[in-house]
Amino acid sequence: MKLRLRARVYEGAIGLGLLTPLGTEYQCEVQVAENEEGELVEIPLPEGNQIGALMLRNVSVRGRSRVDLDILECGVFSSDSEAKIARDPLFSRFRPASASAKPGFHVGYLGEQTDAQFAEFPLYLGAQGYPPINYEIFKWRTLLSAVADAREQFVMVSAGAGFGRWLVSAACALRQYNPMPFFLVGIEAEQTHFEWMLRHFRNNAIDPHEHRLWHAAIDAEPGVTTLLSDTEPARWFGQALVNTFHGTHAGDGYRRYQVPCVSLNQVLAELNIVDLLEIDIVGAEERAVPAAIDMINRKVRHVNIGIQAPHIDHIIEVLFAARGWKCVCKFGCKSAEMTEFGHVEFPQGVQHWVNPQLAG
Repeated sequence: MKLRLRARVYEGAIGLGLLTPLGTEYQCEVQVAENEEGELVEIPLPEGNQIGALMLRNVSVRGRSRVDLDILECGVFSSDSEAKIARDPLFSRFRPASASAKPGFHVGYLGEQTDAQFAEFPLYLGAQGYPPINYEIFKWRTLLSAVADAREQFVMVSAGAGFGRWLVSAACALRQYNPMPFFLVGIEAEQTHFEWMLRHFRNNAIDPHEHRLWHAAIDAEPGVTTLLSDTEPARWFGQALVNTFHGTHAGDGYRRYQVPCVSLNQVLAELNIVDLLEIDIVGAEERAVPAAIDMINRKVRHVNIGIQAPHIDHIIEVLFAARGWKCVCKFGCKSAEMTEFGHVEFPQGVQHWVNPQLAG
């Protein structure tokens, strides 16, 4: 078992280690010397022992060190997990990027440069630079499948796009695997996250003006709706409409304000064939997807839906199965499953469907 992170030491040398639970001594430590590009550090974890805090200390004989510590990978990985993802026939076609993070950024699996301001937590990498094995591994699989199946032009729609994370990851996957023209459509209701999406595009050499980015919520019909939001954009990406399951069960302490609203029918009407429709709209999928299912059936090849309440799992499953779509994976909201990658907990449901009428 190992802990992984990346350190760029500009001057001197540092020690990175794990303390005992009481914090009285080091259980293990790895020293990192001066380096220009940043060094991937592996700290072996003692078998069977509890661990304490991760500590950084100056070990330079010159008395001073300067370091940027970008915690790109902060998780515990077993050799079995590493082997499973490295051998997976889909992930093995998309190699982890070797690029280092720019100062103030995190670098992702495919080389995405993500401003550290966008989240209070890094977008963690997993074994050998692959994504970590958690519920998002199946969102990654959908994205990589859609990229691998694309021909001539890749079109992706992300509903509830946040800062455009999955859109930019798709572009980076295309650049590596099969460079071709691409068109990205992002819909995001929260003002700060929408502005971050524009920045995230530019930070990764994507001109937002060449794509379609909507500052709006998604619901069954266009118009105006009320958004429930936290006061700290970097801390919370769980914005919900007040008329959804999550909105009606929310407590006090959230901001409520009106935002424009578009429907999936409205978004898809502007497009021809869509390779991937990625949906993460915190309960609004209960109304928005059924209202647009005929349009989705005509135009979309791959769908990945993050499902935010257990009763919505069944609604979405019946909707696509009745139209003959192929279910690639389906994991229930708030479930724990034994998957091909091992035990995974699903705080939100994940469903990936492929349209046999449009599939490669």
